Amino acid sequence: MFDRDYENAIKYYECALRINPKSASTFTALGYTHHLREDYKQALNCYHKASFLKSDDPLTNELISKAMVDINESPIDTAY
Repeated sequence: MFDRDYENAIKYYECALRINPKSASTFTALGYTHHLREDYKQALNCYHKASFLKSDDPLTNELISKAMVDINESPIDTAY
């Protein structure tokens, strides 16, 4: 069973990005962790950074689309 310790996951991804700030896959993973926490704005920010580094990644592009849908379906006070 997964622990869902998103806070520690975020901390470790941010540490990894300090070591390698050009890792598109780490930005995608960090974004997905924010997405799971329903922090869509931060997720989208990370996905866009990943996309800037690797624009042809289908997973990142799919997650950007998913985050946009989730933002549009969220109440305005929680989406932004």
